[in-house]
Amino acid sequence: MRSKLLYLFLSVIFLSGCTNEFSEVESDISDPDSRIYDALYRKDFSLKSKTVKTDIVQSNNLETVSFGIFNQDVFGKTKASLVSQALPVSFEIPYTVLDTASIKIESVKLYIPYFTTEDNGIIKIDSLYSNNPIKLSIYKNDYLIRDVNPESNDISERQKYYSNKTDGSNIISDDYLKKDILFLEENFKFTDSIHKVSEDISLKPGVYIESTNKVYWKEFLKGLLENNIDNNTSFNNYFRGLYIETDEINEQGSMISVKLTDAFIDINYTVENTNENYSYILNFSGNNINFFESEDIGTSGEKVYLKGNNGYLSEIEIFNRDENGDSEELENLRDSNWLINEANIVLKVDQSTKNTDLPYRLFIYNSERNSTLIDYDLDVENTNRPALSKINHLKPLQETDEGAKLYKIRITEHIKGLLRGNNNDKLIISVSSNVNIDKNEVKYDILNFEEYNTPESSVTYPKGVVLDKEDIYLEMYYSELNK
Repeated sequence: MRSKLLYLFLSVIFLSGCTNEFSEVESDISDPDSRIYDALYRKDFSLKSKTVKTDIVQSNNLETVSFGIFNQDVFGKTKASLVSQALPVSFEIPYTVLDTASIKIESVKLYIPYFTTEDNGIIKIDSLYSNNPIKLSIYKNDYLIRDVNPESNDISERQKYYSNKTDGSNIISDDYLKKDILFLEENFKFTDSIHKVSEDISLKPGVYIESTNKVYWKEFLKGLLENNIDNNTSFNNYFRGLYIETDEINEQGSMISVKLTDAFIDINYTVENTNENYSYILNFSGNNINFFESEDIGTSGEKVYLKGNNGYLSEIEIFNRDENGDSEELENLRDSNWLINEANIVLKVDQSTKNTDLPYRLFIYNSERNSTLIDYDLDVENTNRPALSKINHLKPLQETDEGAKLYKIRITEHIKGLLRGNNNDKLIISVSSNVNIDKNEVKYDILNFEEYNTPESSVTYPKGVVLDKEDIYLEMYYSELNK
């Protein structure tokens, strides 16, 4: 019976200065009035940019979550821990007994699958940042994660939790998060091994470990029976989930991002005088909160810093906006006879800083509307391979022939909109682990900055980069009407 139940469950879960350049390029571009544009020009515009330190970010119910320790030269050490509720697949215990003394816990296994890619039969772990052994400790959590905010007049307002182990005002104490140790691996390493559960069932690479505390799990089943728990609310109050924490070994760490929707706990037990194994399975469909601890580094006003977790964003202003958002430079362009062929924000990596293990992609959004740009909406989304998604708008890290590293963000349609009269709103640039995540709304709060939100895909991403402030600019290619 146990194999059948586990098989059915697993079958469901199986990832400023400016320059003008003339290019001797013939153009066949014409407007609807057939006016001839006979050449392609380039002009670079300086941008205003500044670093925004996020410090404390909203971090509950993320699509992907992280745990572990990541070291990056310029940004130092970042530590991520995680608390998550767990709910039963079914409230019916497979074999009901009133005398729990007859129950024997055979094993309790925790499984958290990794993101993986497969190429020619070779499986590779994705979203893994460094891979050194770590100490993995998983505790019974005794902190009640609320669905709604009890201090709000709106009974439907969802409770927010933040990366500094608070709900915005009240501290979440480790005394609650670390109640009893349930799983412990003193020397854990992320591997690409397939886990063989039975002759019929295999699990793709992931955390797959056995509980070191069988006594607790017997009491857990006993409490379910005695308290007749049969709904999510009563269960969440009875068992408040797990808290995952890691520690370095020899000052080296590893961090991974995962999705909890396919994670589970399998409590396997037998009952005296029967010949059957039974499974009581919990999944992680409830609330979760990610916590982050980062080193406070000294920043320079001559550079721009980007980093995920509780790190840094960059605010960008185009066309020399004044304090009212107006721009004489933009007004002059609106009066011109330019046809915009292409426009890119260019961001060069600072070569004087020890930039290593750089982020692959950046993300941009309108900070005053908390929305993506039209160029994002028009670009192609790859749901299976996020690294190849929105590739024209959000170009990956590239290297020039001279060895300089840079990012390009194409904003052609956004610039065309500005020339047609759209508001010249401030923009925010961040690092991103998955550019598909924030397509609907950039909605995660920064606790001390009401004017900013931060992308979810940045909250769970530990990497960062330092940019040369003098080498962040807008390059525009345009055609001009013959006179």
